[in-house]
Amino acid sequence: MNSNKNAGIIKVLFLVSGILNLITILSWVIITISATLTFPPLGCLAVLITFVTTAACIYDFICYYRLQNLNRTGTYKTIKIAAVLDICVIFSLNITSVVFGIIILNMLSKPETKQELVEKGIY
Repeated sequence: MNSNKNAGIIKVLFLVSGILNLITILSWVIITISATLTFPPLGCLAVLITFVTTAACIYDFICYYRLQNLNRTGTYKTIKIAAVLDICVIFSLNITSVVFGIIILNMLSKPETKQELVEKGIY
């Protein structure tokens, strides 16, 4: 991969993952309501899954915004948190976001990606 494009690829992955997480949240809200009405302990588990997916969605859009504007230091740590949260949404059965989270963590482990973020002033 071209080292000058890694931040752009990560940005697109976060956008797609955020949209997929948003769709997943809407699905899990419906599941949570129906599960709570039928069997309340199952509803509690569904609420927990919905909260984790919501946090991942929010972080995905925050990272997309930061990579779009390139105006905030500390973006590297936020990207790592968002990627880990994307992996945690495996419980919501959003496999695509899980794969994107793994890809993003793999890209962040490369020195050229870190160097690109340092050069852009957002590390």
